[in-house]
Amino acid sequence: MAEEEDYSSLPITERLVHKLWKVRVSACEDLTKIFKTSPKESPEFSNYTSYFKKMVSDSNLPAQIAALGSLQAYLENAPEEIAIKTRGTVVPVICEKVLSSTRTDARLKGMEILLLYMEIDVPDPVIEKILPQINHRTPKVISANVSALKEAIECYGTKNISIAPILKVIPKIFAHSDKKVREEGFNLVTEIYEWIGPGIETFLEPLKPIQVKELHEKFEKCQNVGKRTQKRLLRSQQEVQEQEMDVDMADGDDIDDDEMDDEPIDLYDIQDPVNVLSKIPKGFYDTIKSTKWKERKAALEELSAVLSPPKYEDGKYNELVSTLAKRISDPNILCVTLSANCIEKIAKGLRNSFSNYKNIVMEPLLEKLKEKKQSVIEALSNALDAVYICCTIPDITEVIVDKMKNKNPNVKSESIKWLIRCLKTGKSIPQREQIKLLSEGLLKALTDSNSVVRDSAAEGLGTLMKCVGEKPMQVYIEQVEKTREAKVREFYEKAEIKSVKGVKKSKSKPTTQPVAIRGGGASKINKTVGNSTKPNLKKKGTVTPKSTSPMTVKPVARSNAMAIDNDVSMSVESLTMTEEEAETQAKALFGESTIDDLQAKVWKVRLAATDTLLNEIKEKNSSEVNAETITKLLSVKPGWKESNFQVNTRMYTIFKYIATLPSFNEPIAAISIPKITEKISDLKIKKIAGECLESYIEAIGFQSVLKYMYNTIKETNNPKTIADSFMWINSNLLDFGCDGIDISELINILKIGFNHSAPACRKNAIAVIATLRMFCGPDVRNFIEDLNPTLLSTIDAELEKASKRSPPKPTRIQGSSQSQNIASMNQDNMVPEEPVIVKVDISEHLNETLINKLGDSNWRSRKEALDEIEELINNANKHIKPNLGELPVALNHRFNDSNKNLIVKAIDLYSLLVTAVGPPFINHAKLMINSILPLFGDNKVQIRNSALNALNTTMKIMPIDVLIQTISETMTNDQPSFRKEMSNWLNDTLNDLTSNNKPLPDLNNILHVNILYLMDKNNEVRRAAQGSFTYIANELSVDTIKKACTRIRGSSSVVMPLLESIRPGSTIVNSPPKQTTPTVKEIPGLSKARLAGSNKRRSQATPPMGLASKREAVMGSASKPPILTMDNRAKEMRAEKDRGLTKWTLDNPRQELTSLLSEQCENHFSSDIKTQLFSNSHYKEKDYLSSLNILTSCLADRQYATQKWGLSWEENCLRFISVTDLILKYLTLRFCDTNTTVLIKCLDLLDALFVVLDENGYYLSEYEASCFLPSFINKIGDSKDIIRQRIKNLIKQLCRIYPASRTFNYICEGLKSKNSRVRVECLNELGSLIQRNGLNVCHPNKALPVISNQILDRDANVRNAALNTLVEAYKQVGDNIYKYISNIPERSRQLLDEKLKRLPSYNMYQNKPMTNDMNQMGGNIMNDNRRMQHVDVMPQSPTPMEIDGPSNDNIQKSFQDNHIKKEFSLDIDKLNLPQLSNPVNYTLNNNMNATSPMVMENESPIMNNLSGNPLSTNSSISNNGFGYENRRSLYDYSSNGIQKDYMMDFITTQIMSGVSSESVDALKQLDPILRNHPEIVIPHINQTINAITFQMKLVFNSDNINAPGLVRLCKHLINVLVLIFSNVELSKIIVKDSLYPLFEEVLKGMLDHNLTKSEAGSQLVRALNILMVRILDNSNRNISFSALLLLLEKSSAILISMSNESNEKVTLQAKFTELVMKCLWKMTKAIHKMLETQTLEVNQLLLDINNLFIATPPSEWKKRASENFPVGDMPLRTIKTILSELTSSLSDRIFENFDLINDPQKSYVYSYVSHMVQSQKKRNALHNQSTSNPSSGYSSPVMTQQKYNTQMNMTQSNSNNSISSTNTFNSVNSNSNNNNIQNANKERENNTNINNSNNNGEVESELDHRLDYLFEEMRKGNQIKPTIKEIYQIQQTYPEAKSKIDERINNSSPLIRTLVRRGLTTLYESSNENQSSIPTFSHHSDSSSNRLSMMSTRSSGKSK
Repeated sequence: MAEEEDYSSLPITERLVHKLWKVRVSACEDLTKIFKTSPKESPEFSNYTSYFKKMVSDSNLPAQIAALGSLQAYLENAPEEIAIKTRGTVVPVICEKVLSSTRTDARLKGMEILLLYMEIDVPDPVIEKILPQINHRTPKVISANVSALKEAIECYGTKNISIAPILKVIPKIFAHSDKKVREEGFNLVTEIYEWIGPGIETFLEPLKPIQVKELHEKFEKCQNVGKRTQKRLLRSQQEVQEQEMDVDMADGDDIDDDEMDDEPIDLYDIQDPVNVLSKIPKGFYDTIKSTKWKERKAALEELSAVLSPPKYEDGKYNELVSTLAKRISDPNILCVTLSANCIEKIAKGLRNSFSNYKNIVMEPLLEKLKEKKQSVIEALSNALDAVYICCTIPDITEVIVDKMKNKNPNVKSESIKWLIRCLKTGKSIPQREQIKLLSEGLLKALTDSNSVVRDSAAEGLGTLMKCVGEKPMQVYIEQVEKTREAKVREFYEKAEIKSVKGVKKSKSKPTTQPVAIRGGGASKINKTVGNSTKPNLKKKGTVTPKSTSPMTVKPVARSNAMAIDNDVSMSVESLTMTEEEAETQAKALFGESTIDDLQAKVWKVRLAATDTLLNEIKEKNSSEVNAETITKLLSVKPGWKESNFQVNTRMYTIFKYIATLPSFNEPIAAISIPKITEKISDLKIKKIAGECLESYIEAIGFQSVLKYMYNTIKETNNPKTIADSFMWINSNLLDFGCDGIDISELINILKIGFNHSAPACRKNAIAVIATLRMFCGPDVRNFIEDLNPTLLSTIDAELEKASKRSPPKPTRIQGSSQSQNIASMNQDNMVPEEPVIVKVDISEHLNETLINKLGDSNWRSRKEALDEIEELINNANKHIKPNLGELPVALNHRFNDSNKNLIVKAIDLYSLLVTAVGPPFINHAKLMINSILPLFGDNKVQIRNSALNALNTTMKIMPIDVLIQTISETMTNDQPSFRKEMSNWLNDTLNDLTSNNKPLPDLNNILHVNILYLMDKNNEVRRAAQGSFTYIANELSVDTIKKACTRIRGSSSVVMPLLESIRPGSTIVNSPPKQTTPTVKEIPGLSKARLAGSNKRRSQATPPMGLASKREAVMGSASKPPILTMDNRAKEMRAEKDRGLTKWTLDNPRQELTSLLSEQCENHFSSDIKTQLFSNSHYKEKDYLSSLNILTSCLADRQYATQKWGLSWEENCLRFISVTDLILKYLTLRFCDTNTTVLIKCLDLLDALFVVLDENGYYLSEYEASCFLPSFINKIGDSKDIIRQRIKNLIKQLCRIYPASRTFNYICEGLKSKNSRVRVECLNELGSLIQRNGLNVCHPNKALPVISNQILDRDANVRNAALNTLVEAYKQVGDNIYKYISNIPERSRQLLDEKLKRLPSYNMYQNKPMTNDMNQMGGNIMNDNRRMQHVDVMPQSPTPMEIDGPSNDNIQKSFQDNHIKKEFSLDIDKLNLPQLSNPVNYTLNNNMNATSPMVMENESPIMNNLSGNPLSTNSSISNNGFGYENRRSLYDYSSNGIQKDYMMDFITTQIMSGVSSESVDALKQLDPILRNHPEIVIPHINQTINAITFQMKLVFNSDNINAPGLVRLCKHLINVLVLIFSNVELSKIIVKDSLYPLFEEVLKGMLDHNLTKSEAGSQLVRALNILMVRILDNSNRNISFSALLLLLEKSSAILISMSNESNEKVTLQAKFTELVMKCLWKMTKAIHKMLETQTLEVNQLLLDINNLFIATPPSEWKKRASENFPVGDMPLRTIKTILSELTSSLSDRIFENFDLINDPQKSYVYSYVSHMVQSQKKRNALHNQSTSNPSSGYSSPVMTQQKYNTQMNMTQSNSNNSISSTNTFNSVNSNSNNNNIQNANKERENNTNINNSNNNGEVESELDHRLDYLFEEMRKGNQIKPTIKEIYQIQQTYPEAKSKIDERINNSSPLIRTLVRRGLTTLYESSNENQSSIPTFSHHSDSSSNRLSMMSTRSSGKSK
């Protein structure tokens, strides 16, 4: 092989371009050596510059990599001015060819070369070369260059790199289609964000929302936002650093870190200017001059939104600035605030360009500083600060000096404060002329009479002296008084002036001693240990030279201002020696043998060496021993892996000792702390390890030790290390305290223990946080809210215990405290300790973008802004500084947001701010709370609750006096709901203050508001105001209250009675409440005893009467609520006894009735309440008020009973409903009293009671109304107007719970009163009732004559009222009124005629006969008739019974009584409904009079017309009243929805009427609607069902059901129900709450002996049978199942509770329970079909069954069966049958339906179902086994079953269709064998001949096999009931098999014998029972499956 040619002799320049790549590689290597060894002055660096471009673009990768190495060496060593020449040609090649290389080393070298090009000069030219590559066509190149940009910013920071060009290409990067490019874009943007923070947001707007969202997620993970430092220094920076280090080392000083800090980047410089002038809203300059402040405010808000961009284009802003300057003097402070904010934005947007406009705004801004509102002052101050950006001190001196002379002290002080802020910026230094003017002005202000001005002047002088120095100010300071000079000096010392360019900031530095080094050259020391916060200040590549000669190291003094950094490596980097140097120094100090023995193999030698080392360290002078040397030596020899515990003990003892040396500092401790922490869990050395760390705390501070322990705790996997570390921390917290510790960081570490699986870790972590709770208070709880609830509850328990302990005083001193003590001796100013929980400054995140987003027009953007702010606060653990910028103003606007949900979020954010900021937020709160308060009037409860929470939160930071004074004006809002909430809040607040023994606020501020609330129309407002007034009455003088009443017209009549009741005699004595007891002569008419008693009570400084009585009542009844029972049966018994002498007729209070009422209340009211209700003491009125207060509170406040006694609102309502009659009776007693306050309180209780009754759908019975209404109506004539008005309002409410027609009758009785005022008010109320309800509200034949008799009354007011009432009736029926009052005297008629003629629309009513009304409807009726003539009449649906027609008397009565009432459960007078009774008066024509009653009752008028009786408009009209048909025509089915709703409500109300004829009429009207227009009933079906059920209950419970009216009503009720349930659509929508009571009443009716004994009893029972079948067939079966199961549960519970009842009642209840079960059996048959159609809600059915089992467990059923209790365990069998049917159909799929049951595996249902599923699987397995073996010698049981089923089907096909025999048991295995049966049927059909040929022997054989199989199944306990049923069927089909069955029964076990015989007997009796005494369910359908036979209930013994 030929030798290779040697090219090394060729010149380098030739080899660099040689064609062989190896030659080029060798040339590059030689060139690299030349560059590294040549001095900078060498010409070698200039000889090869032209080759680099071609070298780095070499196509051969090895050659290219070698070329890159040469270029790197060149750039590192070549002079900058030469190297920079290659940048333009090389950088583009690197970017395009190298950065995207496939070789990693090529890419890394390429990146390093780019960074070196940036380092030698500046980065921007290189960046300019990189940016064009973003447009490259290759994605790989683009992503590599984007990565290069990110690396450049990471290394050199945004201070050295202009990022504006980079930010502009971000949208292009993110729009690229390549995923890698976009990923690098994410990294780039994240890196920039860490440098400049949220300022990058404006550049992200063009990005897609999903990209922005992902970026924000990455931003959240950034930890060092705004704190990043350069990784590399530019050459220019390195030179400056070296120079400063040399100077500092020579001076013995440290480098000033602050001078090395980079100033934050100003985003203003990189923003694009925006032309905001073009965006000013059109018409702004006109609107801003509007006289309405709201328009001006809106215009300014729009302008503020326009001015949001951070940088403006230059333009002509004169007009805009001048307009805003004028608005600064606006009388509305909101406009002033907004104007100032706009000026601030313009000044910041223009900066220096605003100098042209500064003089326009400075004067008005300073002048407006006279305002007292802090929010306005803040806005003006911010605007002035923004103006100063374009100014200097000389520019503002003159105007400030002028304002120092202003008369207003606020202007003076705020102007001086602005001067102080300007001086502290250090922007410019005042010159001599300005110093003189300012000093003279400040000296004059220093003597001002106002202390605030004096303080501001002193601070101004101190700040000015700090800015210009003491010498220029000496002449002025001498003029200051000695007493004030100290204050000026104090401000001088505290003032901090930012450094001005060119002026070096003075800084006191600790004294340090230089390090003296023996021998060798001087080496550079990077920096004094412990004083650096930047790792990159050390020049790259600089290495401290090693010294081999001995050296004497002098200690370096520790700085008391040592910075704490969380990065361990950072502090370690600032150490001064390597491990080798440390070992060398140690050998020189302690001997080489000792040091070598530390690493000996024998542990005893190592132990001796450590002992020797320890002794020598102690013997030497502390200044001679360097702690760093010892620490680094021991970390190597013997090292951290030393296994001998004795050697370790000595080593840690040495560490403990050196911690006391002067040379010991934090970086040294950082070496050993992580390792010592690992050993803290070692049992043998944990004690010395802990002591060592404690000595470190005493040396460097607790926080310094903790931060180095944290890394070990995070990284270790040893739970014992974590647990013991927490234990050590807890112990030392008690010794050292927690001063200086970063609590949030410590708690984050504790979360490692909280979430650890080891119990010891959790336990010790909880102990630490409990200790922190002692030191830091409850705020530590905010840091752990993200933990799981279970753990949190455990922690809360420990925190609760810790809250009761006080923190111990520290017994040991931390290193930081010691250093501060030392520093205090050498320095005048001590550095204050940081707070335990440091508040976070979030102002940098509240940028303008976020604030603008808060006001965005898009609600989603506003919501995002609110969420971001909330997240900021939560991330700061709800501890933030009050630097909120424009957030309060922007948030204030959101309280009026158009989106209600955002209003709630905004209010909640306000509450969060109040909590997070604390007392410093009080100034913002004053402005914002007044914007929140009006939201109390909002109709959304969420907003009101949030507003209430905000108000209560504000009370935590704002004194109650200040708060009430702030909101007093807003509280006068007259909105009802607002007053209601505010009055309740005020009352509750005063109650809380009193109960907590806190002082009350100045009640003068709320006196005016409280009086307004006392006069409010709303009852709840007045009630709450009365509670507040008790405090006012006891705190303020009577004169003050009376004076306040004079300012509110008509208030004395309300306030004075209340004042008299609270302070008896106060309205007579014009003196303060605390004066001495007057004599009897001073107060005429007042008894001496009462006077002494009242003044004695007043002098004892007791709480107000109302409050005291409430407290006494609550204390007395704390254990029991006022109402004890909720059983209505007692009320029914009282109603039965309310007759004869005991009937409640209280014309005058009789003692026997009062005693009777007291006895009736005995067991229903608590003893304390009853005692007060019937008090006879001297202060009985107060007792009455106390008890009435409690009862009213229970009804008016939903939370009252819950908070006091734990009663739910529903239970509380039921209790009051059960004693409604007693309460109403008691109120009639109090109506006889004369005390106004008691009467008002009675009306309050009545109001609250009516509301509760209405809400619960309760209607007063006739018994309750008769007890109460006479006395109540008699009180309507009270002399006090407020009482009369209250009673009128209550009558309106009464009509909602009691028929208006009945109320009308009682009010008519009031016309008999002798009191003329009562008669007047009764007549007025009668007129109101007629006006609201029409004339149908009364019997006009009876009522109108009674009213007309009052026309001739002696009292003019009575006469006028009677005439007005008749006028209202006239408006309803017109001239027809005269037929009702035809017998009135002539004089009365004349008066009435005169009154009617004065009506404004008299002509409209005058000619209003019935003919006109008939004409009005005739067209519609005739049209209907014509249409109907062409259509066959649809047959009516079958009815279960023939309804008998009414008698002629009833018809005549119906004709005479226009008695169609309006419904009373709705407040109709508040609805705009048509008055149906207004012009409608129809009668039958003569032809119709001949119609039979039956036709009239069963057919509509239209049907009558079709049968030959057409209506004619020209027919004569009879005057005998209104016919039924015409009342029917009132309801036009084509009318609007409101009329239909009104019609159905009316019919429903009439059905519930207590008069049977009225109910029958209503049911007749409902009948044709159900037949022809059922869609009208659909919205009201549940209401209708409830009404019918209610009426059925009344009928069935009546004493004499045989009365003709009741039987007729019962028939109509059942008929309508059958019609309803015949309509499937109607039936399906009936809900459970309506269906459940209907089931109950129908089944009870079927068992009602009174009903069955009636003349139509059998017919009614059959109808109920049909109805029940219809219900079960057509209703929603899921709801039916649920209702029946609930009914079964309740009926069974009632049955078990009837142990002491008679046998007859028990038997009846047992029959009822059996009927319920039979209904369930019928429903069970449909389960399979429902599952097939997927209409059965299995999960709900299982839940209902589970609820039944919970109420009565299966064990209870079995117990009842064993005790022979009626029905035994039949309910349990019924439920198991249902479960079996479900299981057979669903199999394993049934387990998917347990989702509604909590913890289903533990439920009874689950266990039963599991067992049934397993049994089914066994049967299926047996079946499969049998069918798989056809060759067996005998037929399998399953095959026998198939044949048997075939024969049974044939037998049953001809049998009776009745299924009564199958109702007792339900076959379970039928479904499981469906397929077998079907196959058998097919086989029977196809092979009939074969089946017929079967001989008797084969049948007998099959029967034997089948019987054996069945008895074997019973022996195993499987499906006993279905098996017995099948045996019975075999016995019936094959009588000859009876002997076989008996034989097998006798051979079975006793249990099987008993079960089979009992079951066969039961089945036999069921099948042979012809007709039960209880009727059976039957259906008209032919299907036998739709029949349910209701059999007579067998006795319990018989059933068993």
